Amino acid sequence: YMNYYASGLNDGNGTLDVRDATGYRQFTITAPGQTPPIRITSEPQSRATGLLASTNLSVSANGNGDPLTYQWRKNGVALTDGGTISGATTANLSISSTVAADAGYYDVLVRKPGAIVTSQAAIITVLSPTAANVSVSGRVLTPNSRGLMNATVMLIDASGNPRTARTNQFGYFHFDDVQAGRTYVVDIKSKSYSFAPQIVNVLETLTGLNFTMQ
Repeated sequence: YMNYYASGLNDGNGTLDVRDATGYRQFTITAPGQTPPIRITSEPQSRATGLLASTNLSVSANGNGDPLTYQWRKNGVALTDGGTISGATTANLSISSTVAADAGYYDVLVRKPGAIVTSQAAIITVLSPTAANVSVSGRVLTPNSRGLMNATVMLIDASGNPRTARTNQFGYFHFDDVQAGRTYVVDIKSKSYSFAPQIVNVLETLTGLNFTMQ
């Protein structure tokens, strides 16, 4: 014979843990007239997702043959379909374009008549974008719209740090390895002409940044 140790019903869901020499075993206990419990067989899993990427959460549950309904929640508040959210009352929740405000704790209530169970919470973390390096290019023009050669072009960041380039024989200039997501001042220095500086917000590769004498 073997010794068994019962640890009691778990969380009111009608399951009983029994321990023997081989470890724990779980049994479903249904009293006469009691609704069979809902068992979650696959919990929602936490996700770390990039800004504007899609995010999906899912749950699997066993209702002992009874139909189940679902209600996803964020930080304890019920979600509804709309905007970027779909599947709020299904087993699969989808956020089509995740933003910082979507970060939080997500769980799902699974119901059937006479029974309800709450999943474990999954955490959605929204990762900040990594600014890539891009290029900035353009042309410096004389009053008659010809390219100005050997003008000094300065690209100055918010800390006042300048980078310099010289225009070629056709007046073109080019900066590589410029950090995106920042604002710069572009200024032109020439012995013959004066130019108004331009403030540019560099979000991606920037071309056609042209300067004409004042």
